[in-house]
Amino acid sequence: MKYWLKNNSFLDTQYDYMVSIGHRCCVGQGLHYMRKSSFPFDWQITDIDGLVPLFKNELKDIYPNGPGVTWVHQIHYPPEFEGGPEGKVDVEKTLETYNRRAQRLVKLLKDNDRKLLFIRSKYTWYWYENNYYLQKDMHSVNYDLHHLIELSKIFKNQYKNDKFHILYVYQDTRHWEKLNFVDEVCSFDDFSLPIDTESVNLAENKLVYIEQDGFKQHNITPVVVYPGKYRLEGNRYLTEIFKDLKLSDTQDFTLPYGFA
Repeated sequence: MKYWLKNNSFLDTQYDYMVSIGHRCCVGQGLHYMRKSSFPFDWQITDIDGLVPLFKNELKDIYPNGPGVTWVHQIHYPPEFEGGPEGKVDVEKTLETYNRRAQRLVKLLKDNDRKLLFIRSKYTWYWYENNYYLQKDMHSVNYDLHHLIELSKIFKNQYKNDKFHILYVYQDTRHWEKLNFVDEVCSFDDFSLPIDTESVNLAENKLVYIEQDGFKQHNITPVVVYPGKYRLEGNRYLTEIFKDLKLSDTQDFTLPYGFA
């Protein structure tokens, strides 16, 4: 069940581009065909603390040492590459690719011609305890919103952009049953997520989605997902939210296959 605001909802706007700002690839996966271009954070792990310094620096030198970014997806030499390190990262090609994607996003912000929806989804790795060191996105919701407000100020004041909005999605997990953790880790044999039609049905019929007010002056909309006792992959419940977004047919970039 979905509870969207009747007035001044983030869904009232038709957006030209949907832009992931993390935390992981669930946003990009959830958008599916709504991704009309690639941007630097689509498939990486991006800590909330890294966003403000990255955008302050206009995403320059984002790869490979951009603060708060774990480069999970890079470009590798193909197996048939002669004389090269088969399977190794092609640093030059990766650098060129992510610089191009970063400057594409900077240009959209500075031009201030397109309606941009930035999307941040809070991520929980279900197989780790909340305080486990590999949990990368376990700050409080208030902490995240504080950083997103600072990011909003940068978009407005530094980039002179007034056509953006930030969607922040998080779960209320109070009703989850505790998993069987041993040394803060749960075995995949002890817990698995619903897949395929089961996950689709749960996202459509069992989860509750509520749009929250109170941050519109910052161009931010939080959406809280109430999963009840169910745990789903983020891309599944995000898809359920994204179904209601309005996307224009604007396309500014000539892109080869694969959304370069």
